[in-house]
Amino acid sequence: MTGSDPLDAGAESSADDGLSADDVLSADDGLYADDVLSADDVLSAGGAVQGASPERPARSSDPERRPPRVDRPRVTIVSPHFDDAPLSLGQSLLDGALRGARVRVVVVFGRTNFTRWFHPTRGRAVPTSIWRRSEELAAQAAFHYRVRTARWEELVLRTGELDPATLLDPNAPLDQHLLDGLVTWLRRLRGDGSTVLFPGGLGDHMDHRLVAAAGRRLMAEHPDRLGFYEDRPYASLLEQSTLTAAMVALAAESAEPDASTSASSTVPLTSMVPTEVSGPVTVRLHTLLQRCYPSQIDDLFRSAMDRDLAAGARERVWFAAGECPSWLRRGGDG
Repeated sequence: MTGSDPLDAGAESSADDGLSADDVLSADDGLYADDVLSADDVLSAGGAVQGASPERPARSSDPERRPPRVDRPRVTIVSPHFDDAPLSLGQSLLDGALRGARVRVVVVFGRTNFTRWFHPTRGRAVPTSIWRRSEELAAQAAFHYRVRTARWEELVLRTGELDPATLLDPNAPLDQHLLDGLVTWLRRLRGDGSTVLFPGGLGDHMDHRLVAAAGRRLMAEHPDRLGFYEDRPYASLLEQSTLTAAMVALAAESAEPDASTSASSTVPLTSMVPTEVSGPVTVRLHTLLQRCYPSQIDDLFRSAMDRDLAAGARERVWFAAGECPSWLRRGGDG
């Protein structure tokens, strides 16, 4: 990580600007997807994936589908890695509650060497990060958000660890120095009045746990406009009772003061309440995800997608009781 700020201000960019690695990792894409591409453009670029032939809906530029930009509520989705936001909230971004919002996705661990195509050596980090950034630009166009990328290294890159039992160990201690840095930086995202959505840490991936822990600390400071989404694909593979218990536990964990938060400065939380922010997930969503993230979507992801489709799963966001914004509740009714 270079520089004093892991999230450097950058110029507007697109996938073919010929940017350097640092430009790509720090760019703030000041374009909304409707100004560039639609989801249908992404779908039609290479045909349907795995034989899927989703019906083509109205173009995303249809003014009836989006309120004027100035009138839309602001939302920041904190995404541990490239792909986590559309994987977890993609249906809502396409046609659910988040479709009517001004959405910014902030990718925390933007330096990466992991794809399903080759062994993740440190020497491959720069080209891999650039490739995965390009995937995120495609997703930005398809799912109607703008993206910024921070410079922290993801777990595989910073540790060299590849054993799933270690990567997904729920009892592995969190790096408190890294967590403190994340909290300090992520606290600034609340300054523009956005509703900020963190991952719930489902699946116990270390990076997801770190970002979820940062969100819990910030919720303990004040829970207003701060929620947690269900991390996919992990949420799709859990029993409902296990998933619910983990999300409900966020309130109890947030109430426990840590070294950086005094007991007198925490807000007592009673419970966490889920809000549906999408209708049932669709084949179209899963086709888009596979189109946008070819370096990541493997059999585990496809299995999770199949389970969601079979169950008619809906995406949900959890807030402390009484804290869910009214516009977000209304947006999930359809």
